[in-house]
Amino acid sequence: MQFEVADLVVDSEPWWTRTVQTVRDAALLGPVLVVTPSHALAQRLGETLPFATVRQSDETAGQAASRMAGSPGAAVLIAAGAWAGLDTPSRWRSIVIPRIPYEAPVVLDGKTESRFLDTRNTAVRRMRQVIGRGLRTPDAQCTIHILDGRFVHIAAFVPRRFATAWQGRKTFAEGRALEVTLTRYERDPSVRKKALAHHGKACMACGFKPKVDSQLDVHHLQPVSEGERLTSLDDVAVLCANCHRLAHSETPPLPLLSLRALVL
Repeated sequence: MQFEVADLVVDSEPWWTRTVQTVRDAALLGPVLVVTPSHALAQRLGETLPFATVRQSDETAGQAASRMAGSPGAAVLIAAGAWAGLDTPSRWRSIVIPRIPYEAPVVLDGKTESRFLDTRNTAVRRMRQVIGRGLRTPDAQCTIHILDGRFVHIAAFVPRRFATAWQGRKTFAEGRALEVTLTRYERDPSVRKKALAHHGKACMACGFKPKVDSQLDVHHLQPVSEGERLTSLDDVAVLCANCHRLAHSETPPLPLLSLRALVL
């Protein structure tokens, strides 16, 4: 088993471009299973990769894999929730994980009840199941592609017998020549300085106090991608890098109160 990982921010343009290209490249080597945590992401990928078979919400991953086997296109299955249920009949040469399958926060009466530890444990269990999809025979050869930078929080998902492969052979897919069109959203550099002075130099979610300011991010509670506007200090929060990524694990970003409930 081999691992290829990329430290990418989910829902960013580089993440989307890398995900699509990884599936295209992997399809040249053999059957590919793309595991997504939602049908919405599976459908979006399917629209961009028309040669792939997409699991529908009213069928199992095994049924979708059977449809894939009978199609004339590339052997690519994009399946939401493919870590669970019965095994698929295919021997997967590659498994692509665009997004770590964290469990969605549980909200009761407007209050988030789940903790980050709970969602992380769910992600660990699901990732172990995903890897198992590529190990159905003793001679199986499978490459696991992880394209979500949050993998650093759940390293325990790798089975012990593959610890050497994970620690010593994991690679970062870099150097590929791509023509990418990006949209850049302008930020006022003075906002960061003023936010740190106003809110303090500690993460407003988990309370982490770094030794250097560069370990803190200024998070826009309403994404700047929504359009030009005037920003006040009440519109931003100071977060550590880990909490900043967790905030953007959902679209729209998690509110500050929900984020605190997950990490505290």
